[in-house]
Amino acid sequence: MPKRSNDFQRSVKRIYDQLAPTGAKVVESASLPDYGEVAGPEIDVLVEFEVAGAARPMRIAIECRDNARRADKTWIDGIIGKYRDVEVDRIIAVSRSDFTSGALRKAKQGKIELRTLRDALETDWPKELMLIAVGRIEYHPEIGFVQFDARPPWPNTSEPLAVRVGQKWIDQNEFKLWLSRQIVARFSAEVDRERARGSQRLDEFGTHPITVMIESDELWFRSHLGVDHHVRRIVMNSSVTITETMLPVTRYRFGDVG
Repeated sequence: MPKRSNDFQRSVKRIYDQLAPTGAKVVESASLPDYGEVAGPEIDVLVEFEVAGAARPMRIAIECRDNARRADKTWIDGIIGKYRDVEVDRIIAVSRSDFTSGALRKAKQGKIELRTLRDALETDWPKELMLIAVGRIEYHPEIGFVQFDARPPWPNTSEPLAVRVGQKWIDQNEFKLWLSRQIVARFSAEVDRERARGSQRLDEFGTHPITVMIESDELWFRSHLGVDHHVRRIVMNSSVTITETMLPVTRYRFGDVG
């Protein structure tokens, strides 16, 4: 990287050293693991800080471009691709010069925040604070139609009196919780597979149908007649709904500004 770009990057870092909340880490040329748990791409400037109620630190990634020509769509495309599999909460692109109309449109589509060097120097700190929001992502499994393959055969029209998983007998409510955990576990595994293929389809809010098949040698049903049935396979046509609940945000101090 040319020395001039390094100087510009360091200048941007100094700006965000002042902008970041008290106790935040501002690191130049940082790296985060991607969804595959390997070292991700180099981040020009990374701002990382703790927020009450969040499972991990909040992260702002800042990309820097030191060029006399206006930043174009190609640079924004590169940023979008670069962060496709990296867990950051905001991406800010800072250019020494202005942006082309194509870059502006592409950044809006990709939710990239744009700043010129002048914008960064003249940042409205209280307004910048209000852009930080915290949400809790929740998975809500829904048990749909269930089929059991058991010996002796189990009538799908009735519910078991008790269920044994391994050596433990559980009641109906515990069994439904167990099924819900199986749905979420299978769904999470499918999310990981989609991310590995470069797709974030299952990260979107809303309801996602999923077929779950459970095979086990340790699952037994006891009927109301006292007969134990060995359940070899369960197939569920189920769904998982992803929601976001916004959490209250603690007010932070940026330098001397509350």
